[in-house]
Amino acid sequence: MIKILLSFFLVFFSIQLQKPSEWELKKDQDYVKVYVRDLDTHLKEFLGETIVNQHIDSVYSFIMDFDHAYQWMYKVKSSKRISPLNEKNFYVYFTVNINWPLTDRDLVMEVTKDIKEGIKIITLDSRPKFVPEDKDYVRIIDSKSIWTLEYVDKKRTKVFLQSHSDIQGIPSWITDLFITQTPFYGLKNLRKRFN
Repeated sequence: MIKILLSFFLVFFSIQLQKPSEWELKKDQDYVKVYVRDLDTHLKEFLGETIVNQHIDSVYSFIMDFDHAYQWMYKVKSSKRISPLNEKNFYVYFTVNINWPLTDRDLVMEVTKDIKEGIKIITLDSRPKFVPEDKDYVRIIDSKSIWTLEYVDKKRTKVFLQSHSDIQGIPSWITDLFITQTPFYGLKNLRKRFN
């Protein structure tokens, strides 16, 4: 009974954190909604959501295949797991195409997972010092993303992607483009993969 109550509260708390009551809806297209909010004076965070017509385990496995994330995530030029998979965490290295004349970015993320009854959470936290910097890229030092997958039924999964990144040295109009296109592009491609 205690385990059931604990699972309920964990799911409820996770959903409450992502509930878009304090968010502003910026895009609602192709079954994908994107919300944005200000974290502080210069940093914005997005929350994207959609429903994928596939079992939660299949969606989870697809997202966790970070060696192929560059094939479907917005502006990601390359992605590679750089440490062995274990029960708790591993590290992934991404390069991001920013477009000329700006310098492309890279980032190192620690991936952790939390699996409960009916919900799977994948958290990516920036770990900029895990690998040496590459002179061809500007390292993103502050970034966090959370994938939350909720079981709907055997053929449907609700997917949330919540994220922010401090991409220094980029004009605000480009950042504003990233803030809506990143979740929209990724979640739309995720739907295409399974729908």
